[in-house]
Amino acid sequence: MKTCLIILITMSIVFTADIINAKPKEFMSEEDALRMVFSDTTISVEKVEFNPSKEQMTRIEELANVVLDEGWDSKHNVYIGKKNGKVVRYAVVGNCKFKRQPIKYMLGVEPDGTVFNLFVLSYTNPEYEDVIAERDFLDQFKGKNLAGGELTLDDGIDGVTHATVSSGALVRGSRKALAVLNVLYGVGAKP
Repeated sequence: MKTCLIILITMSIVFTADIINAKPKEFMSEEDALRMVFSDTTISVEKVEFNPSKEQMTRIEELANVVLDEGWDSKHNVYIGKKNGKVVRYAVVGNCKFKRQPIKYMLGVEPDGTVFNLFVLSYTNPEYEDVIAERDFLDQFKGKNLAGGELTLDDGIDGVTHATVSSGALVRGSRKALAVLNVLYGVGAKP
């Protein structure tokens, strides 16, 4: 009995150490994702580093229905694409937490606040690292927004088998990114 317990504890520690020490797998560079969001070469793209205040973080939490972490959510890179002085698309790069490891993503957003596209940039999960970066999963986000109530796991987004936690993390991250744009620029309807 003691031997089984010791083996179980040892296996748990080794598995946890593997996750904590694992290097993220890069699926796509930020530059490549930006080229896909802003594919028209006549679009000028401006980068804004957004460091939300406590009041803004509270508003983002309310809009997105998520709990933010000051360490993970203290900085967002926002890209604004303009053509002839008019905003044609936004992109937000963020991190969502998965078992103490980040999933880095980019969410492309139309001026009306609907999702244009979602890209997983990097992810650390030794067991199921590729499944949430597949287009079949990510394409479910297209056309969704905060106001419609459809950007939720199981109601509007089908989770990936064996990757439910990371699927949920990307749903929350997408909601957070849309709320960031709402707080910064008033993009999209308020839910």
